[in-house]
Amino acid sequence: MKKIIKLLILTVLFMVVFATCVMGGVCYAQVEERTLEIELYDFNEEITYVLRYKTSGGYSITHLQSGVICEYDEERISPYLELSGKMYYGGPGSYLAIPNSKKIKTTAMDYFGISQEENEKLNAINESFVAETRSSFPYTIVGSDGYTLINNHQTIANYSFNIPNLSGYPASKLSAVLMLRFYDNHYNINYIPTNYTNVDIINLLGWSNSIGDNISRCTKMKEGIISYLENYAIGVNATVNYTIISPRSEIIARINANQPSIVVMTNSHSGDNCNIVYGYSGNYYKIRAVKSSSASYNVNRSYVYGGVFLTNG
Repeated sequence: MKKIIKLLILTVLFMVVFATCVMGGVCYAQVEERTLEIELYDFNEEITYVLRYKTSGGYSITHLQSGVICEYDEERISPYLELSGKMYYGGPGSYLAIPNSKKIKTTAMDYFGISQEENEKLNAINESFVAETRSSFPYTIVGSDGYTLINNHQTIANYSFNIPNLSGYPASKLSAVLMLRFYDNHYNINYIPTNYTNVDIINLLGWSNSIGDNISRCTKMKEGIISYLENYAIGVNATVNYTIISPRSEIIARINANQPSIVVMTNSHSGDNCNIVYGYSGNYYKIRAVKSSSASYNVNRSYVYGGVFLTNG
């Protein structure tokens, strides 16, 4: 009798699970969530950072000596998912790796073409970042609820460019497209003419893919966006400005006015590194990385060199 009852119970449980799977269309076995760690090197070949990420989503990159969290994302699993080999971290937005298949022993500076002068500059930025961040947010992650964010910030996080090969387009132009799309959706539908694709806008912005140092980048982006607005955004009343070196007051003013802006970041050795800023908290900014699948990450203001700000009229 006991065997019969036990068999009936197992049969009922199987039917419930089967019904749930059928109704849901698919049935997954429950997988235990894990937190994984990867050591990250700096360009002096020293293990300076550690990447921690959850299999269900969310990661942080921490400076080992101070315990400072350099960047994090609450949803993305890891910015290194598509990389393999020896992992390097050059600051927010700069994720590199030397493949294990390389048989010859090589340094990151040789492999990635980083000069000694450039490496010293990156080290200075990183040291400033750690010192400033440690005094503001030691050993803790600041949640999104601690940020002042623009209205409709979910739009920024969820924008997709739908461009097959993003690597062929500079981040400066991708950032401009994303900013213009936001203004078109939430302020004035004349920012982007009907049926214009993202590639159309990129081609109309005017500046070249290689626009020099950060000062030239800010200047030419400002001029290019002004030219675009004057020629194609008919009926739009907007102003464009830029700052260099210390743009924090302008960033805060634009965020408080619910207007995302473009920031130029100095940490990346690879040159063009522009992103969209749409929130701030203390010394941190909420950034939308335009050349990344990440919705956003949080970086210290030490990494922001300048910005291009569009003010809706």
